Amino acid sequence: KSNASHPFYLYEMGYKNWLACGYPGANSTAELQSLKSLLKIGRPEILVWCLGMNDGDNGAVNTNWLNSLNEIKSLCDTYNITLILATIPTCPQADNTYKNDVVTLSGYRYIDFNSAVGVNGTSWYTGMLSTDNIHPTELGAKALSRQFVIDVPEITNVVHLLSEKGI
Repeated sequence: KSNASHPFYLYEMGYKNWLACGYPGANSTAELQSLKSLLKIGRPEILVWCLGMNDGDNGAVNTNWLNSLNEIKSLCDTYNITLILATIPTCPQADNTYKNDVVTLSGYRYIDFNSAVGVNGTSWYTGMLSTDNIHPTELGAKALSRQFVIDVPEITNVVHLLSEKGI
């Protein structure tokens, strides 16, 4: 667990009945393969796809990311899974402008992580971007987790339902 990641704070806030799949340096192509393996075991009602930081845009939307997204859409349609997308904050180390345009114009619900950390160009709100110019600080991670709860409020229902059942 890292206190500079939004899943850490979601867990700390009590939202524990969900699976975060990802590892440092993973790109969308690798995570798509992980997802396919997980779908052989079980199927979620909701899939939140928050990938793209390691698939930076370079003058156009990253084609590996876009191909992965299109396959994710197809899988979600096939398995009747509600898909929720996420913007990926642009930073000095990764331009995500084009993929964020795809997300915001897609017609899908999405978590607006880009706005949560105040991205204007590549500048984040003061204190939210780490010195590596790509990862959030603890403050940035908290802002991202709050945005997740705002944009996907049904995550709070899962906890309440489990509590009502005594779990």
